[in-house]
Amino acid sequence: MVAPAAESAATEGQSVGHADRFEWERVLQRVVLPPSTNHLAAILAQHADPDGTRVYPGTERLAKIMNVSTSTVKRGLAELRSYGFIERVRQGNRWANQSDLYRLTIPVDLFDMDLHVYGPDDLSGGHT
Repeated sequence: MVAPAAESAATEGQSVGHADRFEWERVLQRVVLPPSTNHLAAILAQHADPDGTRVYPGTERLAKIMNVSTSTVKRGLAELRSYGFIERVRQGNRWANQSDLYRLTIPVDLFDMDLHVYGPDDLSGGHT
């Protein structure tokens, strides 16, 4: 379930709620994002703890898993951060080969954003 907004996100002017991994995946399935960003989101969810914390696979590892460039991964991470779907909890130390640490989040104002979000009936899976 969505928890109260994080203090660090509030200081950036964005209202987010923490989400467990499975809730986050259900929400992201309904949001229309570019294919590479959508793929990145799925990989991030696989690397998260069940409570949506401790996401730290690193950009090079993500690029290898997705078979894309690190710049594509960085763009996708920036997009997910800008919409409030992930929050960087700790910046990694590049010299010590440490990746950034993320947490999965859901923007409280998701339906007010400039994103297309499918409703429950849009993805019912019925045959036409």
